[in-house]
Amino acid sequence: MSELLFAPMSDLATDFDQKAIWLSNDLLKQGIAKRPFSANRRIQHLPPDLQRQIVSRIAAQVEQMELLRPEVQEFEKLDVLCRFHGLVPVDSDIYTKLSEDTAWEIIDFNLKQVYRNKIIFRLGNYSIEEYETYSPWELFQRPQSVLNKLIEVTEGLKTSDRMIGLSMIKPYIIQESLSEENAQFKITHGYACPLVDKVTGEAKAFVSTMTIDPISKSNRVVLFK
Repeated sequence: MSELLFAPMSDLATDFDQKAIWLSNDLLKQGIAKRPFSANRRIQHLPPDLQRQIVSRIAAQVEQMELLRPEVQEFEKLDVLCRFHGLVPVDSDIYTKLSEDTAWEIIDFNLKQVYRNKIIFRLGNYSIEEYETYSPWELFQRPQSVLNKLIEVTEGLKTSDRMIGLSMIKPYIIQESLSEENAQFKITHGYACPLVDKVTGEAKAFVSTMTIDPISKSNRVVLFK
């Protein structure tokens, strides 16, 4: 059997585990059962520099969750997160696009999820470790034409001074690539808005809203890369 399965835990990996367990417990208080780890452990097999980046991100996730009281509304959560990261939306109308039924996330321009709201957490079948150690492109399969359009929109957001509607991206199906369920979801994009540094005005990340509808097993479709 591979020695990788028995790789010793580094201090970084142990730190990650503690924070993943905290996040899992906090989500459970909100009625969301999310495993801290997957059966095939990954964090301890990654290079130390990458482990540091991941631990830094999950530490920020813990700090964010400590600030976000469950009873606050979604638009208030965005305000808290922006203040935490020293950011501001280029268009305040984005606050009106967030509701309890909206799936939304904050993504930086290295395409790392800074924040995902509880709808995204609830629907996916991945563990916290998988969410934090894989990129969205590794976790989900989607049509290449959609991926190309998403990359184009992301590049445009770096210099945009307004919120944009994403109706040019037609609804499409994504599929979990690494889960046992290989679940499928219909994605309908809503809006995207750049978040800029309060001091420099440089775009650092963006908010993206969407509707996520699970696809039943009887209605699954064949995806082409």
